[in-house]
Amino acid sequence: MLVELKNGETYNGHLVNCDTWMNIHLREVICTSKDGDRFWRMPECYIRGNTIKYLRVPDEAWFFRDVFTWSSMVDGYWKNGMVLEARQAFEAMPVKDVVSWTAMIQCYAKIGDLEEGLRLFSEMGKENINSTTFAIMLDTLH
Repeated sequence: MLVELKNGETYNGHLVNCDTWMNIHLREVICTSKDGDRFWRMPECYIRGNTIKYLRVPDEAWFFRDVFTWSSMVDGYWKNGMVLEARQAFEAMPVKDVVSWTAMIQCYAKIGDLEEGLRLFSEMGKENINSTTFAIMLDTLH
């Protein structure tokens, strides 16, 4: 069972060590450390947890953010029904790869907004297209 602790690092440490078998009922997760290993594991827990509502990483940890971390956040947000937050994270990404584009396109496809999914797919095509993403779009439209 997780409880709110005064020491943010202890709090984060407990969260990082949680697994899918544990129930996570948190409203906000904040990584206050610049420790790279701890930061990298936060999005993993975010996705694996069932009910975490927000994941916020302080701006001073920007140097740890890479396309994998950003894509994990986008994926985690939309899978928890937070489409607006997923889109905001997607738009804030300094570099997008096929995984991040696919996550955002899949988000719109799953919620039934095929028009926005196709618009993003078209926009992605201007940068770099991949046959896997194309197959996902065809499957979605079927």
